[in-house]
Amino acid sequence: MLPINEAVGVWIGIVLTALFPTLMIMKAAKISVTPRHLRVGNASIERKFVTGVQAIEGEDAFFARGRELDSRAFIHFQGSVKTLIKVDIADAQDPTPYWLFSTRHPKKLAKALGF
Repeated sequence: MLPINEAVGVWIGIVLTALFPTLMIMKAAKISVTPRHLRVGNASIERKFVTGVQAIEGEDAFFARGRELDSRAFIHFQGSVKTLIKVDIADAQDPTPYWLFSTRHPKKLAKALGF
C-alpha cells in the first residue's frame, strides 16, 4: 500500500497486526466440562460414555498425533500446544474409539473428568 499512500499503508499494517492474533484466539477450540457433557469446539459427548482419560506429553504426544493415531478417532489439534489429552469412549452407537485433542492443562482436565 506504500506506493499509493503512506498513511493508508501504515494503518493497514497496524490493523492486520492486531487482527491476526485476535482471529487466532477466537478460532481456538473452547473446551468445557459440565456434569453431563464434555465439549471440544463444536463436538459434544455425554460423560457417561467416557471410560478413561490419559494426559499425553513430550515425545509420546508426537507419536500419538502420528503413527499411533487411529483413523476413527475424533481429533482437534492446535499446532502451538504440544500437550494432548486422550479420552477413551465406549458407546455402542459410535465407532469413535477415543477423542484426542490439544490442551495446555491435560492433568487439570483429566481431574475435572474424574480420572
